[in-house]
Amino acid sequence: MVAIIGIVKKNAIMMIDFALQAQRKEGKIPHDAIFEACRLRFRPIPMTTMAALLGALPLALGTGTGYELRRPLGIAIVEGLILSQMPTLYTTPIIYLEFDRSRLRMQGRQRHSVERGISPAPSEADQRDHASCEMPHARQIATKTSDQKCARGEPCGAKRAC
Repeated sequence: MVAIIGIVKKNAIMMIDFALQAQRKEGKIPHDAIFEACRLRFRPIPMTTMAALLGALPLALGTGTGYELRRPLGIAIVEGLILSQMPTLYTTPIIYLEFDRSRLRMQGRQRHSVERGISPAPSEADQRDHASCEMPHARQIATKTSDQKCARGEPCGAKRAC
């Protein structure tokens, strides 16, 4: 059972890792990044699952002395891999996009609370990270002063992301 969970989660982590790399290095939006990650990882993911599934088939189909003790384990592994892999291939991109939407909503709330003076402004490390970003909007924002407006028309704080 632990092996099934490990295989399924490894596949989901690989998809998310590829999507994050595409977002960070290539500047893709989350939807395009996860789509590319799914496309690139689609063949290796079923191959890994099939290898584990074929390894468990002798347990599920075996005969001989003591087969009645090994068969339930083999059937559980085979069914677990089949039933868990398909939903994972479909739900991982959906969950990834939902978490990204939640992150954007939270950043929007934090931005508005900073403008109202409710919470502290971003740290200097955040400002440095934002200033070195490759995205054109980020470079434009990082050079603004407090009396200027960003590309969205909102007032920007000194080197503060909007």
